[in-house]
Amino acid sequence: MHDRVKVMSWLEGLAQQDWRMFHSDSEVQVIAEYALALLKEQEPVKVQYTAMGGLRYGACPQCTARIDNLVNPKACGFCGQAVKWE
Repeated sequence: MHDRVKVMSWLEGLAQQDWRMFHSDSEVQVIAEYALALLKEQEPVKVQYTAMGGLRYGACPQCTARIDNLVNPKACGFCGQAVKWE
């Protein structure tokens, strides 16, 4: 996962008229892939439910960390993935 500020700076560079002087087509493709991955992280994904020792809890669909909807109901506290509950 790339940091949002870094990806935004890459995109700002591509928004300049002279971007072709500084970036090859393959670099542009890589920047686009990182930007899409970052946008997808921001889309809420349905929480996965897991049973452990007879208890049921939410798990992040990206990193599988345990999620508590009372502590941070909108995102995983470990990887930042936006989540939605049933």
